[in-house]
Amino acid sequence: MCRMLAHRGPDDEGFYVGEGAALGHRRLAVLDIARGHEPMHNEDRSLWLVFNGEIYNFQELKALLLKKGHQFYTLGDAEVILHLYEEFGERCLEKLRGMFALAIWDEAKRRLFLARDRLGIKPLYYAFLQGKIIFASELKALLLSPLISRKLDLAALDAYLTFRYIPAPCTIFSDIRKLPPAHYLTYEVREGQKGRISIGRYWDLPYAPGPRKSKSYYAQRLLQELKEAVRLRLMSEVPLGAFLSGGVDSGAIVALMSEASDAAVKTFSVGFEDEAFDERPFAERVAEDFSTEHETLVVKGEAPPLKEVAWYLDEPLADAASIPTFRMAKLAKKFVTVVLSGEGADELFAGYSQYKVARVLENLRVPWSSSAGIILSHLLYQDGYLGRGLAFLGFLSDPPQAFFRLMAVFTEEEKEDLLIDEVYKEIKAGPRAILEARRRLRAEPGSWMEKIFRRDLKTWLPDDLLLKGDKMTMAWGLEQRLPYLDHKLVEFALNIPVDLKVRLFGEKYILREALKGRLAEDILSRPKHGFSVPWANWLKGELAPVCERLMSRKYLVEQGFFKYAFLEKFFSRRRALSNLYRRRQFWALFSFQLWYDVFVKGEGKRPD
Repeated sequence: MCRMLAHRGPDDEGFYVGEGAALGHRRLAVLDIARGHEPMHNEDRSLWLVFNGEIYNFQELKALLLKKGHQFYTLGDAEVILHLYEEFGERCLEKLRGMFALAIWDEAKRRLFLARDRLGIKPLYYAFLQGKIIFASELKALLLSPLISRKLDLAALDAYLTFRYIPAPCTIFSDIRKLPPAHYLTYEVREGQKGRISIGRYWDLPYAPGPRKSKSYYAQRLLQELKEAVRLRLMSEVPLGAFLSGGVDSGAIVALMSEASDAAVKTFSVGFEDEAFDERPFAERVAEDFSTEHETLVVKGEAPPLKEVAWYLDEPLADAASIPTFRMAKLAKKFVTVVLSGEGADELFAGYSQYKVARVLENLRVPWSSSAGIILSHLLYQDGYLGRGLAFLGFLSDPPQAFFRLMAVFTEEEKEDLLIDEVYKEIKAGPRAILEARRRLRAEPGSWMEKIFRRDLKTWLPDDLLLKGDKMTMAWGLEQRLPYLDHKLVEFALNIPVDLKVRLFGEKYILREALKGRLAEDILSRPKHGFSVPWANWLKGELAPVCERLMSRKYLVEQGFFKYAFLEKFFSRRRALSNLYRRRQFWALFSFQLWYDVFVKGEGKRPD
């Protein structure tokens, strides 16, 4: 299992084997390089730790623990977690400021403690079978266990076809689960009994609206919190840099890194020959403004390593930005071991178009029959946008249903057409991801706008964006740090009034206000571009035979999930990939087929 994760930790390997437990660790050395070997133990070797991540306030916590009499044999952050657990038990998690997936084995109590950071930056998979527990940072390592089957979870497939990712705690395999963000798991073995697990939450997104303050207060406080988050993430004993797209989010990180550092910041970008997808001029402008040591990778017409990307991702994920992230991480690793990134700003400060839709939902109620909307959208399904729009209007009296109707990759009617009858019937009879998503959205506090923010921070962010970011960077042994997801910054940002975040003619208003004077005006006023790729062009070239094989009647029949008739009809339409919905549907199916080819047909073996 450790060898399967060698890419995540290329610098060191360590093991603990004791009565009732075995721990393995692959290390990416960033702090206390000489002494930070894991698994790590406490003074009497009764507690053992393996840990992936960084704790940014560890020096402050170490000072507290020294006063309480704890003794340390290392200088890094990992040992601090161990003694903190020794002192405070499960409540130690409340004191950690950082990103982490961790495991602590208590020899005396025969208890295993697993935990994941508040926002889900670091992944943690586990399987609990026959009274035993197996866990790892990546799903592919668990597949090596003979206890775990490769049976697919149809509820997870249903979720994937709806959202383009699989929300925790599900994974695509029935036997494997993801520990959700801000949760811990305790596994205990009692004499003569099988092990038992219990799962708890230690933190949640706050909702504490108070008296409204001035715009200048929110802007100044936001800048203060962001500067602190960046400063904390500059601790490192290895070279450090930043991903730079040329947008506001990454530009702000580079600006604040430059202020906090005496040396020139190293920055990395990816560009495309196709100008419609190329942000190089903007990234180069920011790099020039802050005198960074800038490196750019230009992606030309060659086909991307899609199977390799699918293998590192572990699960089906229909996010084409995985490809440039993978390539940019490979470039960055030649120069640095740690990068800072602007991920998370869009979810905190309303950077996406769906947040404008959510504002409309707060104010619109149309007394139109939802069934009429469904019927019209089904009749006009070939027209894509029009059909979705009519269905959306039909559900305006129920905002959660309207929102998911508009955002779903495949609607319920489309899934019925796509999936073979036996599979669809089994999915329909089981737990439905869309129903659970609506229930959770309704249960969130605040306005509909605030509910959408919270939903995205709890699901889309960790299960799509952060999964992609972690897997694509750690594929090259590169650590990604995310200042916008510092939990103190998140807690402050969630209480900024909605109208200071989203405007009908602009995104991230308050963030742009906070950064005035630090970024050039033309960068501050740039509309969101998104990290998109020219995959439609790739499919016309070297990838065409791959697509034809994975979508062929023969392949689909052997696979036993999808109807060839659906795809035949899909591609027979004039301009089959002419609008957003059809492109999203195609990429979701193609990404799933790639994943299936690697992990089911290819048995999870790394592609050549």
